[in-house]
Amino acid sequence: MTGVEGQDGSRTLQERSWKLEIDAYVEAHHEEMFQDLAAWCAIPTVSSQSEHRDDVRRGAQFALDALRARGCGHGELVETTGHPVVHARFGEDPARPTVLVYGHYDVQPEDPVDEWTSPPFVPTLRNSALYARGAVDDKGQVWAHLAAFESLMASGGCPVNLIFFLEGEEEIGSPHFHEAVAARKNELQCDVAVISDTTMTDPDHPAICTHLRGIVALECHVTGPSADLHSGEFGGIVANPAEALARILAALKDPDTGHVLVPGFYDDIPPLTERERHALAEVPFDEEAMREHAGVDTFVGDPQYSLVERLWAQPTLEINGVTAGYQGEGSKTIIPKHASAKITCRLVPNQDPMTIGRRVADFCESLAPEGVRVKATVQSGGNPVVAPLDSPYVQATADALEDVYHAKPSFIREGGSIPPADLLQTALGIPVILVGFGIQEENYHAPNEHFHETSFMQAVRVIARMMHAFSTIPRTERSKP
Repeated sequence: MTGVEGQDGSRTLQERSWKLEIDAYVEAHHEEMFQDLAAWCAIPTVSSQSEHRDDVRRGAQFALDALRARGCGHGELVETTGHPVVHARFGEDPARPTVLVYGHYDVQPEDPVDEWTSPPFVPTLRNSALYARGAVDDKGQVWAHLAAFESLMASGGCPVNLIFFLEGEEEIGSPHFHEAVAARKNELQCDVAVISDTTMTDPDHPAICTHLRGIVALECHVTGPSADLHSGEFGGIVANPAEALARILAALKDPDTGHVLVPGFYDDIPPLTERERHALAEVPFDEEAMREHAGVDTFVGDPQYSLVERLWAQPTLEINGVTAGYQGEGSKTIIPKHASAKITCRLVPNQDPMTIGRRVADFCESLAPEGVRVKATVQSGGNPVVAPLDSPYVQATADALEDVYHAKPSFIREGGSIPPADLLQTALGIPVILVGFGIQEENYHAPNEHFHETSFMQAVRVIARMMHAFSTIPRTERSKP
């Protein structure tokens, strides 16, 4: 046996040894890890509701305390105009790569509460899964990174420098995240960022996400009379804001294809290449299971695109909520003085959020019927994300996934949006790795959100392997996007 062969053999044995240690630690402590996650999920960190402002801060402090307890020597809450960002760091070794872990600790509102089997902020273990708001989006996946760090520290030490940067406003479009990045830009210098807030196609097939759609949010307000009016006295002579709003919303899309009718909405979008369409067609996708999960008989949309293309590679415009008039029990015969709608658009590469938002707003205002005033405002947005595939960190992540799942990962796109991914990639000049461990059936943003214990354990094992793999990448190969 040559010297080189001996070194390779020793390295292989060492690798097998630390993997066994990691896996044994996870097996022995996963119940405690899950209990810690449950305690975090019990804090109602609903960023969109002002009554939960103190809860959001409690959730941030919980995460910071947990990171300090696991070995992050430096940690603090970075204040913004909105909710704080958790910033913690382990390691300052210039010979090692520095990995930034981004995630969010805020959650969606729990409504409708009556559709939850167990209370959304009373975490419940049922059918080997944790049921709670935030269990998978994104507290569970963030906690997998904390648990992986804990496992590494207990099994010989963490082989990379780690930065945790966890925000509390992702569910409302990250309106103040840029403040924290600007304030800590020097301290955030790193080689790669990892975000676990995406999904797998099913529990047995891991995935690396290469594209995320961008997003822009708007509100459209229609104002009519100065007060609610008696419909018997004024009906037929005063314009009804609720009716006017309905007309405006109906005019935004083609009723048959869902094609957005806003002028300029599709400008600058390059058509999908045959290679891209072929790659999307190769992704494992169970349409029947997705229909069953959605509770619908059929899917809709432009028939010139496949279902996967509609989900991941085409822009959308959706009405997220409508408010008008009397909402209580029984009847109240009024012409409401005001009506409003919340609108979001999911965007693809080359679509600028603010440009698209303004086009939609202008179109809404141009549709104002006689007798009402229409004002549409753009609220927040985030750019689409294209993750680099030529980074050695991508291959290292793929190897870690295959080692745990015994299946090669799919390279997928996703229809959702993570605005900070583009900000980190652009501001820091680093590749961003999008690797998630949840599945759509775990009810992201819906009642009975949950995260399977097996998925959590697999995530911890994968992340620990990723950090070891990242540590072996030579400095000369640590690419920038």
